[in-house]
Amino acid sequence: MKLLNLCAGATRPQGEEWINCDNLHEVLLPGTPERINLDAEKNYVNCDVSIGLVPFYDNSFDGLICSHALEHFDCQVGVQIMRECHRVLKPGGLLLVSVPDASYFRMVQGEDNPSNAERLFGEPIHMPDGESTFFGYGLWNRYHKAILTEDSLWAYFMRAGFKDVHKKRDFSGCDCFACLAGLEMAKYLNRLPFSLVMCSVKG
Repeated sequence: MKLLNLCAGATRPQGEEWINCDNLHEVLLPGTPERINLDAEKNYVNCDVSIGLVPFYDNSFDGLICSHALEHFDCQVGVQIMRECHRVLKPGGLLLVSVPDASYFRMVQGEDNPSNAERLFGEPIHMPDGESTFFGYGLWNRYHKAILTEDSLWAYFMRAGFKDVHKKRDFSGCDCFACLAGLEMAKYLNRLPFSLVMCSVKG
């Protein structure tokens, strides 16, 4: 099995089946401990997906995870990234995407305050960002360029060439190849309390 972790950030699995891809050379300065550790990782590929290109051949991967990344791009760039995901997946390969779920923020809006943050969102509000709600901190983060719901993320999948799109994060109980890839990739989903997780298999 060959799996791609696109826009990997700090979550970079080291199994031999994994390739981690991100633009961390722009963030981690040479000589810092984090950059030294990154440079020692044999399965890391540095790339800037903001130009809408993924540096791999067609039909290369059995599974691809893109966790908490699409919200950092406007919708046109986001869809182009997902088209690239479609291109590099093998037929029958699974794309697993997670983003902050605007619908969840709406549902808990009346309870969204610093004292409830860990219960509702799984982490505190980092007050130096100047926000007093997780709505402000986690959804309207200054680095975010898109706010997504199940309907809008479904539209991204469809525009990128995927057809059968599901809201799903549990792949246990099925031994088909796509679900086996999903089971492995789902281990690396983060920020689950406020995440929308959707997937589709390349036809």
